[in-house]
Parts: sequence; C-alpha cells; structure tokens
Amino acid sequence: MVFGERYIYTSGDLHKTGLINEETARISRVVIHPKFRGIGLGEHLVRETLSRSGVRVIEALAVMAKYNPFFERAGMLRVNYERHDSAANKKISEFLKQRSFDFTLSKSKAYCCNFFSCLEDEDRKVLLGYLADFVQQPFIKIKTVEADLLTKIFPSEGAYLYWMNTST
Repeated sequence: MVFGERYIYTSGDLHKTGLINEETARISRVVIHPKFRGIGLGEHLVRETLSRSGVRVIEALAVMAKYNPFFERAGMLRVNYERHDSAANKKISEFLKQRSFDFTLSKSKAYCCNFFSCLEDEDRKVLLGYLADFVQQPFIKIKTVEADLLTKIFPSEGAYLYWMNTST
C-alpha cells in the first residue's frame, strides 16, 4: 500500500519475501520508565534508531501512537488505513452485538469467558461454530476454539507508521 509493487508478495515469489526480510525492520515496542516520561526520550530513541538502522524501511504499528505522536516527531510518517473485517469476523461481531457484548472489554479474558458462560446452550454452540470458522482463515495460528479466543478476534486499533532511509 505504501511502497508500491516492491514488497507485494505473490504466491511462490521468494525474491519479494527476501526483500522484505532484508530491507525492512519493525519497532515493536518503545517502553520508557514512568519516571523518565514526558522529556522526549522516546522520540530521541526512535530518531537515533532510525538513522542507525542500516535498513531501507522501518515500520511500527502502535496503539499508543494515536495518543502520543512521538514516532511522528522522530520522523516517521503515519499512514491512515481502513480495516476490513473478514466474513468470519463480521458474523462473530453481529452475533455478539445482538447479545449486548461490550466490545470495550473484548481484550479481557475474564469478561469474554463470563459472557460465554452466560449464553444459552444453543447460542454457545453457534458461537463456537463461528469461532471454528475464524481459526480456519489464512494467517490465523490459533487452532484451539475456546471462549477466550474472543480476546484475540478484535484487534486493537493502532496507527501504522513508517520511515524510509533516503541514504541507502
């Protein structure tokens, strides 16, 4: 989406997979001790990392970037994107909406398990069927279908950011 055709993978194209592995890096987490927050340390660390990375592209997917734009202040660019749920995700979402599921608590294992246990037997069977469909999707590595799987279906809404090394 951001880099054009360079990294778009097509089945069997190992060259592009190799390019991605060789030319890109990802910042997974930037954690600053609470005592040192608010002084620009996160921005400084990211800026220094970018310039010393030796790779063509660095990317970050960060929920906190929505609230604290230190990645952008360090020189990364934000990409606005729209998420499209799969058919399996849509079925699960609709099913849960109809039963007053609180999506703000979807990351809570206790909430999801309690919600599941309060469903009627028939609704539990239907939901387990939807969850079984969900785990059959490509790129889903979880294969155990249990109530706490609900915590993994709805991704956190993060910001995607990238930086391109113009000196390589």
